[in-house]
Amino acid sequence: MLALRRRAGPTRTAAVQAAGMDRSFHTEVEAAVHSVSVDRIPALAEALGVQPELLQDHGGE
Repeated sequence: MLALRRRAGPTRTAAVQAAGMDRSFHTEVEAAVHSVSVDRIPALAEALGVQPELLQDHGGE
């Protein structure tokens, strides 16, 4: 997921705000400590400017 965010361009703060996530949780998702629940994938995909399927295909990476 970190690679997708970097490619998309938003800062971590901007991506977190757009996805409605807590910053510390988002950081742990990017570090592969936690995974994103299915219900959060659409908002996160929109924040990153990618299709939701892309996040699912990458297993949250």
